[in-house]
Amino acid sequence: MRPASFILSLLLFLHANTALAQSIFELRYQEAGTESNMYNAFLVANESGTGFVRVHFLSPVDQQKILVEMTSTLEFVTDANGETDTTQFFYKTSNPIIIKGNAQALLPAMEFWFKVNALTKLAEPAFVKIATTSNGGQSAALLASTLLSTESMNKELL
Repeated sequence: MRPASFILSLLLFLHANTALAQSIFELRYQEAGTESNMYNAFLVANESGTGFVRVHFLSPVDQQKILVEMTSTLEFVTDANGETDTTQFFYKTSNPIIIKGNAQALLPAMEFWFKVNALTKLAEPAFVKIATTSNGGQSAALLASTLLSTESMNKELL
């Protein structure tokens, strides 16, 4: 193999590996100010701004376990001047598909909000906004969040 071909192949290989970068979070939350259902979410965020979320929860009707998968899309926030706010962003969910449980279960659209930590300069989960018909959205209390490594993945999360 010629040196130029080898270098080009190496660069393409390295670029392909960086193009597949992703962050994986485990989040636990429930609607703020209520004793409502606890949600456990598994959020996969690709570097491209796309991803998916799997949410485990119990049906409020019969307490049956439900697993729903939704696509997620990265959205940026604009400030009052129309400028992009670089300190926060969110993943908006859509296209829910019931993987396990009652086919009649309804899961409203959700937004998973992140804010940049001023000390670490890393984006961290801040809160979850659950769509409601009455007020356009309601915040959920984020009880726990974990940035997962490949080694910590298990069947329960997936």
